Amino acid sequence: MLIMEVAGTGSNAQKIFVLSKLLMGQNSDTGAKNEMALPAFLDAARDAGAPITAEQLGELISDPNGSLKEVLEPLQPNEGVVRFKGNTPIAQGMSVNQARDTVDRNAKAAMNRRA
Repeated sequence: MLIMEVAGTGSNAQKIFVLSKLLMGQNSDTGAKNEMALPAFLDAARDAGAPITAEQLGELISDPNGSLKEVLEPLQPNEGVVRFKGNTPIAQGMSVNQARDTVDRNAKAAMNRRA
């Protein structure tokens, strides 16, 4: 998706939606966190032709008939961060000790079967 596609859409909500999808894709491609500083997001929105305030963005996200709630998490007061949907923590695998214990148990079981 190109930034030109953002500028070519109609309403501010549509522009913010397309911008959010663009930024989500870039974050996914680069492995970055699914969040952005609120002032930077508002600047990007303004540059894309959708000059809005933080309050207006919060209203657009919480609009039950809007599409922004599908791509953006509700804004948290006094946090100054815009979070994209899908921002779930990565599940941690086994610790090193757990992995060693598992390997040891499997090796012992294999040795017992051979004998």
